[in-house]
Amino acid sequence: MKTKIIDIANAKGGIGKTAGAVMLSRLFSIDFFKTLIISADRQCNLDSSLGYNKNEDHLQYNSTYGLMIDDNLTIDECIRPTIFENIDIILSSYNLHEIERIIYKREINDTNFIPELILKKKIDKMKSKYDFIIIDTGPKYDLLMKNSLAAANNILIPINPDLYSQDVLVLLLRDIKFIKDNFNDSLKINKIFINKYKNISSHKKIYEDLRDIFGDQFAKTVIYDRTIIKNNIELDKNSFISKSKESIEVIAQFRKLAKESGLYE
Repeated sequence: MKTKIIDIANAKGGIGKTAGAVMLSRLFSIDFFKTLIISADRQCNLDSSLGYNKNEDHLQYNSTYGLMIDDNLTIDECIRPTIFENIDIILSSYNLHEIERIIYKREINDTNFIPELILKKKIDKMKSKYDFIIIDTGPKYDLLMKNSLAAANNILIPINPDLYSQDVLVLLLRDIKFIKDNFNDSLKINKIFINKYKNISSHKKIYEDLRDIFGDQFAKTVIYDRTIIKNNIELDKNSFISKSKESIEVIAQFRKLAKESGLYE
């Protein structure tokens, strides 16, 4: 199976990108797929949910920060195990905010340098083999998100069932088209899906409206608003590996979404 590189994309905070990355990686690991997560959000929440200490581990050079600014640093040198089988990670860094300043300074002095393709070139050269690579970026259309989109071949777009999220979605689709046209013609949007869904009339109305607007690009599968998903991002390992009814139902929702999105053959 060719490695599927998944960007869980949105430029709005609180949408559930990190939760989606964690739950998909958990799903893949349960189904015996080997997964690498590239953490590129300086909040480092995803890293914490997979067993790393925010205060001790996120000033490391062998991280997404080092990958972006050092041509000689490889992905293989940055890969770390997590507390879960079949899931590895490249840690984020509190220093990510410095990247754009460093890289754009280099761009001025090197006309052949393309900042948006740094991550893609690193992934193309990696020796380690994975079934899935999941990239988690912050809620901002910045250089890290551009690199994520330029490196990916699959996009999942979570959206909350509210009007503000829909406004941001329109801008995001424009940005994705720009990256596809200029840097990555293999980029495709697998599905736009509703996260934090509740069986209330306002959410049902938004679901139907989005289905009308986006047609088959919009997922029939919804991810319900669950406490267990929030707990997974707060390093509650017991809920992450729990076999409770709620945990099983959440994994089932993400499996259904993955299959509908074409991530599973």
